[in-house]
Amino acid sequence: MSQATFGQQPTYASTDDFDIAVSEDKRAFTLTFTNMLAAVDAGTLPEPVATRTFSFVMPLESAPDTVQISFVVSGFALASKAANGYAVLSVNGRTGVLEFPSGTEQEFVLELELEAEPTSECRISLFLLAERELADPLAGATVSALNIDADVLPRPV
Repeated sequence: MSQATFGQQPTYASTDDFDIAVSEDKRAFTLTFTNMLAAVDAGTLPEPVATRTFSFVMPLESAPDTVQISFVVSGFALASKAANGYAVLSVNGRTGVLEFPSGTEQEFVLELELEAEPTSECRISLFLLAERELADPLAGATVSALNIDADVLPRPV
């Protein structure tokens, strides 16, 4: 019985600021971002909110029936007092959210597993938000994503 694999290239991408590597067996891929960053800089930008969105569609091939796929986003978040941020990953309508409250300074991992249909597509969106309170122009926040890893999980025996 054949196993599910990812196609070699996404069918659509919203930005050119990434590299994609598909594993030799095509059961995993890694997107590495060169500039996936939402930042509200303390004291320099008048805007209280910054966002960054990335979306693409990755084909799924040769699936005999439904398959489980794991998606993992790695990144970094920094939020001073009076600021915060969010990382939102959505795949085929399933969504995971991380909130970074005031005082956050940390690396993060956002994980999402889903069940995909045979010969379907993985519609993947990543949204980053950094915001600060209007009353505090010296507050700042940064949320950045380094990569997205995806793996077709082994079928239960």
